[in-house]
Amino acid sequence: MSKNGFIRFTINFFKLAIVLFLIFESVYTGIAIFNKNIDNKFVLQQNNYGKNPLWLEDGDSNDIDLIYDKMDEVGEFATVYAIYKRACEKLMLTKAYGVRATSTIDVRAANITISVASNRTEQYLVAGVPEYNANQKVYSSYTNTIYVTDANDDFLASVLKGMIQFADRGYSDGVNSYKQKGKLSAMTEEGEVIEWATEYAPEEPTAARTYNDGEFKEKCNFVITPETILEDSVSVERVFDEQYGMYLYTVKMSLDCSNNDEGSATYYEAKAIGDVLGENMKSLTYSQMGIEMTLYSNGYMITWDTVQEWTLVYDILISKLSGTALNKKYEVFSYDPKECEVVDFTK
Repeated sequence: MSKNGFIRFTINFFKLAIVLFLIFESVYTGIAIFNKNIDNKFVLQQNNYGKNPLWLEDGDSNDIDLIYDKMDEVGEFATVYAIYKRACEKLMLTKAYGVRATSTIDVRAANITISVASNRTEQYLVAGVPEYNANQKVYSSYTNTIYVTDANDDFLASVLKGMIQFADRGYSDGVNSYKQKGKLSAMTEEGEVIEWATEYAPEEPTAARTYNDGEFKEKCNFVITPETILEDSVSVERVFDEQYGMYLYTVKMSLDCSNNDEGSATYYEAKAIGDVLGENMKSLTYSQMGIEMTLYSNGYMITWDTVQEWTLVYDILISKLSGTALNKKYEVFSYDPKECEVVDFTK
C-alpha cells in the first residue's frame, strides 16, 4: 500500500471509529457476532410502567396542584422548576421504583450515517426508610442493549447490523458497583434474550457527581437548575384525567448547552463520556438538550423524554474529523415493587 493510500485508509478507518464512539457514548462493551439481525420487540409500557401509582400511601396527594395554583403569582418558569424539583424529591422518598427506556440514535460522521436502537431497564431500592437525603444508601441495577438498525450504505448496514449487538448490566450495593457483559442473541414476544457471562468486574466511577446531605438528588446526570434552564423554553399544561380523578401535567424545558464548564448543564455527562472514551474524546460538546416529563397531581413521575444532540471532534494525523449524534430517548416509570427488583448477579 502506498503512503497516500495508507493515509486515506487510516482516515477512513477513524471516520468509522468516530461513528462507533458516538454510538456507544454510554460505554457499552462486549461485541457479539450473529448470523441474523435482531428485530426490536422491546415493549416500553407494560404492566404498571406508565401508570399512576394510586396504591401508594400518598398516591392521592395533590403536591403538584399546590405548586401550579401559585403560577400566576410566581410565573411559569419558577413553576416548572418547582414541579421538576418536587418530582425528584418524590423519587428520593419512594422505597422502590423501576425505569424502562428505549432510544433511537442517528449518528453522522463524514458521509456515513448510522441508526441505532438502544433499550434499558433500571431498578432502585432504598436501604431502610426513604429520607430526604441525596446520599441515602440505594441498591440499584440496570441492563443495557444496543444494536445498529440501519446505515446509509447497504453493505455497511449489513455488516454492522450483524456485528454490533451489545449487552451489559450493572449492579450497585449502594457503595460498590459491578458490571457484566452479555450477548443479545434474540428478541421474542416476551422481550430480549441475553446470554450473560459468568465473570463480572468492578465498574470504575467516572466524573462522579457529589451531593451534600439534605440536598435533593436530580433525576439524571445533567444539572437542571434555574441557571441552566433556558427561560423561554419552559411550559406546563394540565388536563383532568377522569380515570384517576386528578390532573395530568406535561412539563417541557430545554437546557443551556452553550458550554461544558463546571456548573453547566452538561458538565458531568460530557466529562464522564470523555473520561471513559479517552483523551481524544474530551472534545464532546452538546448543542441541544430538550426535556418533556409527565406526572400526576401526586408528583410521581410517569414519563421522561429527552432529545439530545452532541458533536465530537477527533484529532487524527493532520486532520480534525467530526461527527454528530441525535438521541431521542423515552422513559416510563413503575412504582410496583414486584417490577422493581434489583438484580444482584454477584451472588
